[in-house]
Amino acid sequence: MKRAPNSQRYFSSNIEETNSKRFKDDSATNRLNNNSDILSINNYTSSFTHLASGNKITDEFAKSTKSIFDFYNLNVQSHDCFRRKIQLKDALYHMFKHVFSYLGVYIVGSSANGFGTNQSDVDICLVISHEELDQKHEAVYILKMIAKGLRKASFIRNLSVISAKVPIIKFHDTHNDIECDINLNNHIGIRNTHLLRCYSEQDWRVRPLVLSIKRWSDFHNINDASQQTLSSYSLTLMAIHYLQFVCKPPVLPVLQKLFPDKFNIENDVSNLKLNEELPIFTSQNTQTLGELFSGYLDYFSNFNFEYSVISVRTGTHIPKNCLPRDILENDNYKFSQWKHILIEEPFDLSNTARSVFDHYVFKQIVQVFKRSSKTIKETKSYDSLFNEKYYKPSSLTLDNSFNRRGGGGGGGGYKRDDYSSDDY
Repeated sequence: MKRAPNSQRYFSSNIEETNSKRFKDDSATNRLNNNSDILSINNYTSSFTHLASGNKITDEFAKSTKSIFDFYNLNVQSHDCFRRKIQLKDALYHMFKHVFSYLGVYIVGSSANGFGTNQSDVDICLVISHEELDQKHEAVYILKMIAKGLRKASFIRNLSVISAKVPIIKFHDTHNDIECDINLNNHIGIRNTHLLRCYSEQDWRVRPLVLSIKRWSDFHNINDASQQTLSSYSLTLMAIHYLQFVCKPPVLPVLQKLFPDKFNIENDVSNLKLNEELPIFTSQNTQTLGELFSGYLDYFSNFNFEYSVISVRTGTHIPKNCLPRDILENDNYKFSQWKHILIEEPFDLSNTARSVFDHYVFKQIVQVFKRSSKTIKETKSYDSLFNEKYYKPSSLTLDNSFNRRGGGGGGGGYKRDDYSSDDY
């Protein structure tokens, strides 16, 4: 294996010394950079007792509200599911703690940000230094070395290393029956997990609304960045923007304005706490889940996607021509990342929706919003959105858009975006 320059400096011992035995010491669940509660999960179901207690919902979208609430209760990530993901995280820490000079192991994405389901895969970030890694060469080399150690573990199956913009290791944990992706030094992923977790706890409606959006978008084939549509991370940022900016009174505050020190990109990620005790925003908005979902569809059915940048960092949308020139003309991107749908990543200010680069696919996404909005206004029923798929991508469409782009950069046609995973 060709060695990336200077990569060996991250290792404190040979990869052959990896402890591949299954880790069973539950007391080590809290052993993460001496931060015992960084990945704790709170019991948030009590927030919904006023619905579950039999109180009647009298608005015209009452049927939708009940459907969204029932779907949430049936699918939200259970404590047992999260516990199994914690066990896997601890096993990885135990296996590699003596291999690297510095090691932090973080669960990121929907498994930790409040928007996970029992069907969600787990994304795990290994932080092996405070400095940035060359993801194209260094990270790939190190991940291949890690994969070499993981193959010794009896509970790991179907392991592969995917060399992409953000390279990952994919495998199945047979002990916990979990699909896992591992990446290296993705500090932004840790930061946005922390931010989304805080937003998910600001109002009881946020989590069921986002999960209902993910279900709807997945059914209509617009929730897969690897297929040139939107990632769950982008759809979630769109929901937060809607709750901040469109709803009157707002359902959510702008956390990065209220607590700039908490969400400062200069902060060491090892100091972030996913159960951050921020003052809870008391919204005066009384809209139900059904009303909010219908409003989300209506707003984005008429949104000026190509000229307005959605920004949860500022709590508004920014005209595209107001973006700094160095962001618009970033030489790292062969194709402009600011093309059809513009959603600002709250920390590195990139476009999380850059996967939507094909004009035809973009138009189909907009049509899904328009048709869904029309349907729910007529039926007042969330369930009515699942009678017919509004976008059915054909293999021909995907091949043509792939060819127009000029190929996938040597990944066999597969290009994994930073935020293409369902778990962001």
